[in-house]
Amino acid sequence: LADELEAPRTRMVSRNTGLTLEIAPKYDGDIPFIDMSDQADPMGSAIAWMQNDLKDHDRGLWRVALIRVSTHHHLWYHCAHHILLDGYSAELVARRCSEIYSALLQGELPPPSPLASATVLLDAERDYLDGKRIGRNRTYWTDSLSALPEPVTLSAGGTRTGGVISASQQLSVEDSDRLREFAKQAGVSLPQMMVTAFAGYVHRMTGVEDLVLAMPVHGRLTRAERAVAMMSANAVALRFRF
Repeated sequence: LADELEAPRTRMVSRNTGLTLEIAPKYDGDIPFIDMSDQADPMGSAIAWMQNDLKDHDRGLWRVALIRVSTHHHLWYHCAHHILLDGYSAELVARRCSEIYSALLQGELPPPSPLASATVLLDAERDYLDGKRIGRNRTYWTDSLSALPEPVTLSAGGTRTGGVISASQQLSVEDSDRLREFAKQAGVSLPQMMVTAFAGYVHRMTGVEDLVLAMPVHGRLTRAERAVAMMSANAVALRFRF
């Protein structure tokens, strides 16, 4: 897996022009096997080891480990700096690792990798930067995001103190069908409708009439780009006026 992908073989190098990412021809890092099965709390020890490793970047920008919790229970630890992989890429990597593992488990050769080279994203970005569209886009976003309002929060404390507060709710099949039908009648996609609904919720809870939301996007416009396991995510600023 590490030899197939470019991200595991990428190193950050300091040059006169600044920091540069270099891709080595082969993976030269370590993939440790850690046995926690003899610990009093194997899972707790495994989690503590992973949390400590997350803080230690001396092992590189990409690192993995196999952790034994019990004879029939192992954890695959996968950690990558955000400069290498985004969340979309992490799913591609996990899926490919599963393909390789499943094939080897059955005594077969892994199927050819469906992942594309990082040059696909790099070439697309270079074409965009050298093209005419970037000028029109810059003008659009400069105009759309001029005189930004003060940011608002749904936090009771009113300030951002770090960490994540999350809440979730599972919709029933009936409610999900109603939402999809409403989006269809409105002539928009389901994600567009959900984002708009969330903006309306923030407006109702805060009273603001000029609202900017940061919408995470995976930054891949073509099928070929969606097959690349490298960092491409971005945040699009959506402005709503109520």
